[in-house]
Amino acid sequence: MEINKKTALIWAVTLLLAPAFHASAQTARTPDQSPSTANTLADLTEIQLRRLTYEALTGMNEAKLAYEKTSRVEDRSASGVPTVRSVQGVGAQLSAVLVYVGGAQATARAGEDVPGGYRVKSVSVDRVVLTRNGQDLRLGFSAAAPQGTSDGPARLSSPFPGAAVPFQPGR
Repeated sequence: MEINKKTALIWAVTLLLAPAFHASAQTARTPDQSPSTANTLADLTEIQLRRLTYEALTGMNEAKLAYEKTSRVEDRSASGVPTVRSVQGVGAQLSAVLVYVGGAQATARAGEDVPGGYRVKSVSVDRVVLTRNGQDLRLGFSAAAPQGTSDGPARLSSPFPGAAVPFQPGR
């Protein structure tokens, strides 16, 4: 009977230590390599950690996209020709804060569409140019929202008092 207990004890110790020997005998893997099968608790833990990391990154990217969509245009019913409240950013990453009649705002960079059917052609610290139907429009800067629209053709605010003219290239 004593021999059976010793044999059982030897088998139990062998079974308990086998995963540790197996884990130490495995070759080192880089974090990007995925195991073909999860043989040890360490493999399962690594897989779970990687899954949680990817889920967190996915959630963060989704939140960032949602923020960019909501912060870009606060009022989609904005129409008319906007004025520029401010230009922000550095180098080629400049964006303009545009203000529409009624106070609606949109933040946009060069190449992006803004309410009113316009596309931002260029943004610099002293000039914001929109384009629509092939016509370039240079926007004026103002801290206040533009007043109501006129029945005539779309005119732009100008940095010069009393002069609102479309932007003419080459000037």
